[in-house]
Amino acid sequence: MTTKLSLAISLLLIFTYLGLAITYSMVTPLYEAPDEIGHVAYLLQLRERHTLPVQQVGVLGSAQHPPLYYAIATLLAWPADLTDGTGVFQPNPAFMWGPNGGHEVNAGLHYSAATFPYHGIALFVHLARLASILMGAGTVFLVLCMGWHLFPATPAIGLLAAALVAFNPQFLFISSVVNNDNLLILATTAIAFTLLCALAEPHATRHWLWVGLWLSVATLAKVNGLLMLGVVGLCIGCCALRARSWTLLVRTGLAVGLPLLLLTSWWFFRNWTLYGDPLGWTTFKEVYHSHLRTAPLTGNDLRQFFTTQLNSFWGLFGWMNLWAPAWFYTWIRLLGGAAVVGLFVFLWRGWTKITPVQRTMVVALALTVVAYEGYILWAINTFNAAWYQGRYLLPVVGPLMLLTSLGLLSLAPARFRPALASSFTALLLAIAIFMPLRVLAPAYRTVPQPKAALWFLPHPRHDRFGDAMLLRGYRIKTVGDQVILDLYWQALTTPDFNYSAFVHLLDPQEQIIAQQDHAPGEAEGYPPTVWQPGDIVIGEYTLTLPAGQGLDHYRLRVGLYNWETGARLPVQTTAGAVQDFVILE
Repeated sequence: MTTKLSLAISLLLIFTYLGLAITYSMVTPLYEAPDEIGHVAYLLQLRERHTLPVQQVGVLGSAQHPPLYYAIATLLAWPADLTDGTGVFQPNPAFMWGPNGGHEVNAGLHYSAATFPYHGIALFVHLARLASILMGAGTVFLVLCMGWHLFPATPAIGLLAAALVAFNPQFLFISSVVNNDNLLILATTAIAFTLLCALAEPHATRHWLWVGLWLSVATLAKVNGLLMLGVVGLCIGCCALRARSWTLLVRTGLAVGLPLLLLTSWWFFRNWTLYGDPLGWTTFKEVYHSHLRTAPLTGNDLRQFFTTQLNSFWGLFGWMNLWAPAWFYTWIRLLGGAAVVGLFVFLWRGWTKITPVQRTMVVALALTVVAYEGYILWAINTFNAAWYQGRYLLPVVGPLMLLTSLGLLSLAPARFRPALASSFTALLLAIAIFMPLRVLAPAYRTVPQPKAALWFLPHPRHDRFGDAMLLRGYRIKTVGDQVILDLYWQALTTPDFNYSAFVHLLDPQEQIIAQQDHAPGEAEGYPPTVWQPGDIVIGEYTLTLPAGQGLDHYRLRVGLYNWETGARLPVQTTAGAVQDFVILE
């Protein structure tokens, strides 16, 4: 593959990922991702108080985490005006996991004002989400580089591995929200890549320095990034043993250890000072005591863990409460099964065809995955099912997807591998597009419409009804003898009464031929008195035309009134007149 073609493929893949990740971010309302509430609170403390949060018993949040991700996200989100409270978290009393035992997937209440174009806190959160998206792009690029570095003669392996990451719906979902996992995933992928480079040239100290620097980034993103030190140490020991060189062992150990010590020791010292141990572990267990496992792991627990982990590694959205279609989970099982079979085929037919250095690299990738899964198994022996989430395995998504790609393409002869990689990539892309449009968007659809709902109205208006509402426009269609009118109302403030809207069908003599009255949003359980300023609510009204008559013979009259007293709200029309109704020609 030529350099120009490689660059073109890289750019195409990354820009496609960026477009998808931005779509996921815009479709997923604020705070509808695991722990995003706590992560945003951390950002706000950095932005407003310029201090790090401290763990407190009785206060759940993200204070236990190191600050590097939050510092980066806060810097990117700095321009937002935090005096504007638009987008602040408001708990949803009907949330399915809430204290009231509701049935809705939304953890928070969502209003029109917090939709695109964003401002206030909503803008702050979305700019922070952009930091996550860019970190995800870095991860995709590094996976592509890893694949091409490891198997330069078979570039399709790297391409498919990068596509398996970029178009993994769960990776897209996590990398489109505020979550420090995104910097950890980028850092651990960079560790894996630089480690492959170091294994190819173990005497080149610069590679080991990069390993140490990325280990520091991983540790300051999330302390469990320090787990990669075990894999790195084992690789250093193997390289020194193979070279039979104590000098190599000491030099590479210092190249990795010194940056790690210099850049991260302050964090552990801070924890020791505040909590009495370098990890803040004792306080963390007190804060999350309700999440501790109270009984030993059983076989049923492990089955539930592996099932949940697999599902949520690929696509279980929201607060682990929004499922993809059943066919998707069947598909990922078939994909995983084929990859495992293919890896056995590779070990049988292809293992002796690669160089000893490549074998060492493949073993290092597999060891990384095994080590991280071992850590997660330890964690679920300490904590309960909250730790079954597949996103905790995403830090090794690069090595894991490289092995998956290697297994899938080993099932085909060499000449068919580019076509097979392209086919899998196209299928993955189609699924990645499907999820936000057919799973996320319908699940999070609310009665308040996004601001964009007003952009393409065929009949825009700006009629002011009292001090409470604006009529922003309407859509109208006829189906047989039925006239269906959608009125787009916008709240100026929270109305003080559930005003009813009337729609009259008038003949040329101004006689009412048909009418319908009801409060906009009432049928959907969102009457005017619960509206928030800026909310856009559609009221649908259906009228019946006289037999054989078309709509062009009639006019529509619209107004708002207090149904208890019959008093109509005054209207200042688009033309400037003041009356108690408007006419829609």
